[in-house]
Amino acid sequence: MVDVILAGYNVDRNALEDLVRKGAITNDDLKNFLTPETISAAYARISRDPAAVTELRRVARGEVEKARKSNQAIIFKMGHHSVAEHAVLNFDILGISKLAIETLEAQRLCSYTEKSQRYIKLGEDYIIPNELKGFEAECRDLFHAQNKAYNEFYAILGPYFQDSKRHIALAHEVIDAEEEQIGKKFSAETRQQKLEPILDGWAKEDARYTLSLATTGQLGFTTNARDLEKFIKYTTVHQLKEVQELGKKLYDSAMSVIPSLLLFFEPNDYLRNSKRRIKQHLSSMCLPEIEPYPLFSGDDEVKLVMPDKEADNKLVATLIRSGTGKSYTKAYAKATCLTFNEKKEIVKKTLEGIQQWDAVPREFEIPELTYEIIMSASCFAQFKRHRMLTLLPGPYEPAFGYTIPPSIEKSGLSPEFNQIMHHAETLYDKIKKEMPETEAAAYVLTNAHNRRVFVKMNVRELYHVSRFREDLHAQWDIREKATKMVELAKGVMPLAMLLIGGKHEFQKIYNSAYSD
Repeated sequence: MVDVILAGYNVDRNALEDLVRKGAITNDDLKNFLTPETISAAYARISRDPAAVTELRRVARGEVEKARKSNQAIIFKMGHHSVAEHAVLNFDILGISKLAIETLEAQRLCSYTEKSQRYIKLGEDYIIPNELKGFEAECRDLFHAQNKAYNEFYAILGPYFQDSKRHIALAHEVIDAEEEQIGKKFSAETRQQKLEPILDGWAKEDARYTLSLATTGQLGFTTNARDLEKFIKYTTVHQLKEVQELGKKLYDSAMSVIPSLLLFFEPNDYLRNSKRRIKQHLSSMCLPEIEPYPLFSGDDEVKLVMPDKEADNKLVATLIRSGTGKSYTKAYAKATCLTFNEKKEIVKKTLEGIQQWDAVPREFEIPELTYEIIMSASCFAQFKRHRMLTLLPGPYEPAFGYTIPPSIEKSGLSPEFNQIMHHAETLYDKIKKEMPETEAAAYVLTNAHNRRVFVKMNVRELYHVSRFREDLHAQWDIREKATKMVELAKGVMPLAMLLIGGKHEFQKIYNSAYSD
């Protein structure tokens, strides 16, 4: 009979320090006994020691220094770096800029919960990075103007949304969808209590488009020791000094708890020089002249590049392979001989009975899509949360333009908004002229400024994006991008897209697909 034993769990560090103050444990206990390294050391021995894992943990707890040496030997000499993944750490990170947060949250296998500019009213919280020395006064003037505009816009947009019949109706649709999801009707009083925060939230999230990427935030960051080490190593060669400082502080904090698990954090030649080498190589080649920042229209904001016209056949072939045990080659040959309706029935049988919170089967990971998307910093802040896809963002560049929230335009605030954008872009150009290689100029750009993002994902991941980002609860900017991504995918692989859509529309989409 299987036996499950809770081996450990995260504990608030301050709670342990409170126990020290109360005399329940000592500082030596905190330093040399209560460390996640013992779990890593015990689990590392499972493969070679016949003792029960509970006994291995007991031994490791009693011999912490020996456990640390064991970790170092196993990781360094044997290359079994995965044992570091058993040690999990939590960090509070405060006073970090939105620009630096993007670097941290690019790490795939970590967990983040961030203070949202969409829901929280912001003050004048920003940094002026060391790289912009000499531009401090101009940065302060810009950031003050941006924050002033943010407060003024919020004061105007609040009443705009409260008085807009269209937005009130849309907010009621959001509440209706919530009722449907929980299978319960709200009272009139409850509906009104829910209505106000929705409308106020829309005012906040549109006003924030004026704020700079230097605006600071805070987040909770959870990671295992192996992924932490990778990030620390990456920060040592990062161009932004703020990111370098973040890596050093994470290292110093972690080393007080898990010194045996952070071993490979020094940068090598590959990390230091690979980008420089390829840049130099490309510049030396006789490539045809390419306009670096081509103009784009609204229709070009989301492009499906390298469309796979065989995607539906690949999906059906994979489903046949899984259902029959045939080789993929034979399954694919069979799929190409089927009629459209026959292939559709295979997909329908596969998805029959699925609920809105269920993931589509792994077979949907075989067909892939590649997009090139122009998106604002506000949109990217949400899109980057989908970390299982391949996301290759380019730099923020004024040449890609900026995104104006529709509410700003309809409230007559476009002239003031454009003035803030122009102010930011003028300072950006001045910084780049004096320091063309610096990435720090991006700090002065805003949540509205665009970047070009290259995205590769499988169909299963697009379903996940669509469920959350096409839903009524989704913010309008990312919802527009997700809707366009799905529309383009439907044109190439209609069978794979059979039940795709936002959560609020799931039942309608399902009923339509199975009504025949």
